[in-house]
Amino acid sequence: MVKRVVTSIVTLAVLMGVLVACGGTTVVVAPTPELEPIVEEIPEEDHADDEEEGNDGHAHDDAERQFLINTLLDLGPGDSPEVVECVVDLIVDLSGFGYIEIEQMFLGLVASELDPYLESERFRQECDAVGYSYSSRGDSVEDSHGDYHERLDYSDVDWECESSEQEMCWEWTSNASQYGCGPATETSSDSTQERLADEFCWVHKIYRPYVSLDSSEQRFRPLNRETRESAQRLADLGWNKPLDTPATYFLTSDLSSDSLEVVKRGIQAAEEYLGSYGPMRVYIIGSDTSATDEAIEDYCSWAYDRADLLERCPNDQGVGIYEMAYYGGSNAFAQHSRRRSSPTQSFVIGNPGNMGDYGSKISAHEYVHIFQNAHNLYAEADVFGLESPIWMEEGAAEFLALYLADQKGWISFEQEMAFALEQTQDLRDLVPDLTIRDLADSRDRVGSYCGLCFGVMQYATGQWATAWLVNQSSLDDFFFTFYPNVYELGVDGAFEKAFGLTMEEFYVEFEEFLELPADQQMAILPNP
Repeated sequence: MVKRVVTSIVTLAVLMGVLVACGGTTVVVAPTPELEPIVEEIPEEDHADDEEEGNDGHAHDDAERQFLINTLLDLGPGDSPEVVECVVDLIVDLSGFGYIEIEQMFLGLVASELDPYLESERFRQECDAVGYSYSSRGDSVEDSHGDYHERLDYSDVDWECESSEQEMCWEWTSNASQYGCGPATETSSDSTQERLADEFCWVHKIYRPYVSLDSSEQRFRPLNRETRESAQRLADLGWNKPLDTPATYFLTSDLSSDSLEVVKRGIQAAEEYLGSYGPMRVYIIGSDTSATDEAIEDYCSWAYDRADLLERCPNDQGVGIYEMAYYGGSNAFAQHSRRRSSPTQSFVIGNPGNMGDYGSKISAHEYVHIFQNAHNLYAEADVFGLESPIWMEEGAAEFLALYLADQKGWISFEQEMAFALEQTQDLRDLVPDLTIRDLADSRDRVGSYCGLCFGVMQYATGQWATAWLVNQSSLDDFFFTFYPNVYELGVDGAFEKAFGLTMEEFYVEFEEFLELPADQQMAILPNP
């Protein structure tokens, strides 16, 4: 008899404190479909067999124990098999539950019943493990240092103002209905909920000042041994070192060499400055869906070598590649395959010939992400508080891409930066007191409050934050002092080494800079 246990990846991420996914890091919005639930086949205990076995249940107990160990190895926080075995035995010892009961608690979404046992200090002392990494809360009630990551869900928060005393909320502008926004009316064809979901309606609201998160709410998990070993393995393999071999390219059969050249110009311009990292393969997708089969097969074998991920890839990122062709999209995504036996990087872009010089700029932008991720040796850096702020990732990528594009005569760096400054100031006027520090603290919370405002902030404001830091030091310091030192010094240590001030000091000084007249702000830009 078989019991079907269905639980989504996201739910398991909350439950187990880990996200196991085939998908890569999407750095420009790509039409990747929503992840399907994982359906696991779990053998159910057959009591009729127990009677045939008589009183000798040791073999049966061993099988149940091993099954629970395998479950935690698949879904747990990345500890070694020896540590997980110790964890399993200690849970049984402390709780008195059987192996099947414990397994059903984890997979049946009632893991909170185990929390009092999982938060015992004995997990650290006896197993060299952090027991609460397996708990539903993901943090320790015994620890008061605020070091453990806890991803809060703001998706269901209703920020619409309900009273004049409400501190942080928004209300519709008086003319929002002219743009298909605002509450639905008797004559409107769409519902209020549909209008709230409209991604462009965020600009037709009046926002009360943004209230920053308390720093004590930022909680991160300590690095476990397995994660440290995985990072060291990447360093030993040269993941964060430049290579002698540049990127290779895959062009779908419906595209001409013109599309290839658009992408190669951008990639090569970035490689000339940053060096070659990877090994990296670039996939250039056209608009003929029948031509994507070979590209998907090549991409999946380049990005993955584990059988389960190879099997899943065509129905995950493969669908994203297919839809680039189906919709004629000019979007892109990058993949950083750190867990592959021979780690690789890859970048996929659709129909670059439609974008001309901007296609080359976008390709350079994406290559900056390849460089950034080469210096990030932790696959789940955000969980451990080791990830660069999102404004730094996107802002720096766009800043350098525009800088290089100007050098090549494709795009005006000054004009693009002037437009980004205008966007930055418009957002400051629209959402008072919202800063890039708030974005670094929680992009989910910012996005929940003001929708696509986070995109303006991570790109436009991030470009100007990068400009300020480059002016404080140099372009070379930004890319060749900060990023290479992140692994050894951490983000904060590398930041202070590269720029001569702490992250907190930067946030204060950058806000002061944004109060200056536009001509003084534009004056800090370097000359490409």
